[in-house]
Amino acid sequence: VEPDEDIMLVFGGISLFNITINETNKDEILKQIYINCTLHSYFNDKLTTPETQHIGNYIANNCGNEVLNEIWEYNINKHTWNYIQPIIDNTLPQQQQQKPYPRYAHSSIYIEITENNFLHKYMYIYGGMSLTNTEPFSDMWRYELAYFPTKYNPTNKGNTWTLLTPSDGVHPGPREHHAMTAVVRDSVYTHIYLFGGIRSESEILNDL
Repeated sequence: VEPDEDIMLVFGGISLFNITINETNKDEILKQIYINCTLHSYFNDKLTTPETQHIGNYIANNCGNEVLNEIWEYNINKHTWNYIQPIIDNTLPQQQQQKPYPRYAHSSIYIEITENNFLHKYMYIYGGMSLTNTEPFSDMWRYELAYFPTKYNPTNKGNTWTLLTPSDGVHPGPREHHAMTAVVRDSVYTHIYLFGGIRSESEILNDL
């Protein structure tokens, strides 16, 4: 991101599978979609406990959908989209690689923080849901933009995800479809406020 550019970031969400169907493969692909979408009746019959029911629901709901953890950048000045590939340490086991699990119905907020005379630009995300989950997420992630001055920072060039853990262990708990906003005082971002959301079908939240 150059100093004079304004951007918008989009993370995650739920989408239809990106499938190209042609005369050669249409029969096989449509057959597989049909199988995936009808398997849920079997699982709904066989998996009826709370611990296993979500597997049947996953197959029923996921037959034509996928949940994403991509980042897309929209340049407001140039009217262009750019797919961002964050820096991931692929030498680590997959479960230790630093990136959020695919999700939708999360909240995000933009924050600027000056540290060691460098202006850092961040996107924070909290919570959300995935088709394979039995409850919403309760994690907070921070993505640092590869902002122009940051590119020349010898210790941190940005374009990375960081999982944030509360120092006192207190957090808002699992939720989706909630709202977040940031507070700026004297040109400094001081707090992030989170409100409401959904924890389960029977629990709609109104806490702050």
